Amino acid sequence: MVKLSPESALKVRDGTVVVGQNANDTIFTTPEDAGRVDILLADKLIQKFNAENAYGHNDWRLPNDDEREVLIGLADEKALRNTFNTCHWPNRKLSNCYLSSQDLTRFSDRPEPQNEMILLEAKDGYREYAYKKSGVQFFIRPVRNGPMPV
Repeated sequence: MVKLSPESALKVRDGTVVVGQNANDTIFTTPEDAGRVDILLADKLIQKFNAENAYGHNDWRLPNDDEREVLIGLADEKALRNTFNTCHWPNRKLSNCYLSSQDLTRFSDRPEPQNEMILLEAKDGYREYAYKKSGVQFFIRPVRNGPMPV
């Protein structure tokens, strides 16, 4: 569970932005999207981010559902203001979404839940679901855990 802290949405010395706290660490994100990629290439984008030691760190990952919810909630705050793609989906196309690492196995009423991923559009928190298949692109906002820089 991610909890907001007084430092949430503040940029720190390494250029990253505090998201909040979990039980053991501070959660950080990037000050901008890492890119928009085909859903099947999301892991490769994170691997590239880590290989390049982005913002001085190599432990970036996709946010889980809770972390993504908190990120979207901070979209209009401090250092994160105006950094999320907030265009509403024209004709409900899944083009302006942020990706979570968790699949929908807890939604047993959906067909083949192990092949789905949950998506969240930033503007109003509207939820949309899409099958994990090539050709569908999403925005990526990586996160990492670690101690607060001094």
